[in-house]
Amino acid sequence: MVSGVYDWVVRSPSKNKQEKGVANFSYTISIGPYPKVIAETVSSDNRDHR
Repeated sequence: MVSGVYDWVVRSPSKNKQEKGVANFSYTISIGPYPKVIAETVSSDNRDHR
């Protein structure tokens, strides 16, 4: 399993808006000659509304 947390920010200067948040993710990866993601979980929380 691979997991992590990251902060994100998106802005729209033309609309004078901004959103910030934090996202948590985890991936389950099969191991073998052709590794691939077999499960994914993501959650995100907004922290700011302008």
